[in-house]
Amino acid sequence: MLDIIIHKRGNATVLRCQGQIVIGDDSAILRDAVLAQVQAKLLVLDLAGVSRVDASGLGLVLRLREWSFSCAIKFKLMNVVNKVLQVVELTKLDRVFEFCSVEDMLHLVHCAEARKSTSVVSKSRDIMLLLNPASCAQDAPAAATGEKFLVAAP
Repeated sequence: MLDIIIHKRGNATVLRCQGQIVIGDDSAILRDAVLAQVQAKLLVLDLAGVSRVDASGLGLVLRLREWSFSCAIKFKLMNVVNKVLQVVELTKLDRVFEFCSVEDMLHLVHCAEARKSTSVVSKSRDIMLLLNPASCAQDAPAAATGEKFLVAAP
């Protein structure tokens, strides 16, 4: 089972993953959660709670990295530890992915927030986003556009 909690701050989005990223329906949960972040400028996968990733899961993360690159979204991994780190290093994907520490992520989020426009248009859009998330994101599930939500596999 894979749970994802999404935190948004300015143009930065952090997806906290809990569980396993393996072949099956759970991988669709991660894919859908990431693909819903079309308006982010920075996307960070926090893998501290991930206990296992298989080849299919690693392939998915690579595809999500490529998707974000094609959308001009920075894609970084954070808190890659234990068995997951071993798989990433064994496959030499540590040379492909960008990693960030918690301190780096906080700095990036702070910078993203500082760059966010404080115009009336931006504020009204944020209010609209909170009241009607579906009105602000094309092709994104409504729940995925709020400030924070939990996706849990059945």
